[in-house]
Amino acid sequence: AGFSDFSHSGDTCIINAGVTLDACLGSMIAETTHDELPNAEVAVLFGANIAELYPTSIRWLRAAREKGTKLIYIDPRRTPTGAQCDMILKPRPGTDGALVMGILNYLISRNLYDKKFVKEHVNGFDLVAEPVQSYTLEKVSQITRLRQDQIRKLCEILARSRRTIVWISGAVSRYTNAIQTSRAIIALQAITGNLGGSGKGILHFQSGKPGGGEVFEEKYSLRGMPRGLHYRKILNNMERQYLKVLVLDSSYRRYPEANRVRKAIDKVDFVIHRAFFMDEEAKVSDLIIPGTMNRKTGVSFR
Repeated sequence: AGFSDFSHSGDTCIINAGVTLDACLGSMIAETTHDELPNAEVAVLFGANIAELYPTSIRWLRAAREKGTKLIYIDPRRTPTGAQCDMILKPRPGTDGALVMGILNYLISRNLYDKKFVKEHVNGFDLVAEPVQSYTLEKVSQITRLRQDQIRKLCEILARSRRTIVWISGAVSRYTNAIQTSRAIIALQAITGNLGGSGKGILHFQSGKPGGGEVFEEKYSLRGMPRGLHYRKILNNMERQYLKVLVLDSSYRRYPEANRVRKAIDKVDFVIHRAFFMDEEAKVSDLIIPGTMNRKTGVSFR
């Protein structure tokens, strides 16, 4: 039978941000929900390409915009999600952390943070305030290749907002500085008093029980042997042509080695893809199962 089992993208998708949320806030699960977006004054999407990768959630961005929420999209690429947003920043890939460090320095050095909330609820403020001092607008501009006036404008928007939601995408987890970037984003929400409450918090591509998207429980192969699986094992078995059938339930482009994964998929005998659109995954598949969107129940496949 060759290689028979299953896995998903959790171990290279959102694990870094998930672990950081757990370490800083005590849970891998997002601190707010999609339906809170319309209650926010500002929502910042860190690489969260909702329109293409999570299309059923795009309605919440539209609802938020219609209610007056200012949507800020941070992504090096031009995407359909950006078309839904009021402000788009295109930093150099992998520099989100430097951008947030600059924002932290701007807010702290100008006393634009929530001092009362920090005093009553935040531990380790000095451990954040000191390291970010060197992240001036000039330095951050050099690192991110964003103009200083763009960075300053973002800082001022966040300083004025009393209800801010940040959406940490899986993309943030796939850089070598992912954990530090996620910590900086959490720190930003903490010093501005936006960790919890209506129209506040952190959204993350994580739901269900704590760690549900990241922890690989023991499953049983056809041989009856329990095993914990991960993406690396799946990839190696595809490359060795041990995998006969592959069901693609998400984008192979989310992986750091997307080109390698694409070549490995070509070595699988039969590829099935469940999708909403004729995307890149559809092009490498032998069978496509179209999905439908239901406003009441979410996603269904027929």
